[in-house]
Amino acid sequence: MAHHRPRTRHDYCLWECTSAFQKAVRRCDEKLALYWGVELDVSGYGQHAWKRMMIMASEDIGVVDAALPATMHALHASWIEQRKKADNKHAPERLFFVHAIMLLARARKSRMVDHALIYYYSGIPYE
Repeated sequence: MAHHRPRTRHDYCLWECTSAFQKAVRRCDEKLALYWGVELDVSGYGQHAWKRMMIMASEDIGVVDAALPATMHALHASWIEQRKKADNKHAPERLFFVHAIMLLARARKSRMVDHALIYYYSGIPYE
């Protein structure tokens, strides 16, 4: 029995598209990050993209921009709230989505939080 492999509107594998999205953010490639992020969103995986973006804010940027997780949370809340409104002819929630991607791509990068997580959760006794 074959496993279901979710696809995007341009027939990309969801997991490969997500990986390309995160790699573009890590490499500060804003145009490519926007391409892959929008591909996820218009394919019905907007909430999935937000989950990844929230993780990227800590995993790939972390302490070098301590306010970024709160900003991402506020943008996500605005995205959710705007989607509930009846007058969504012009999809204004996309502003918050694009804003978040641009912040992530432009941010200085640091993997210190992720490295600390790996080290301290590995069971190595404190020295």
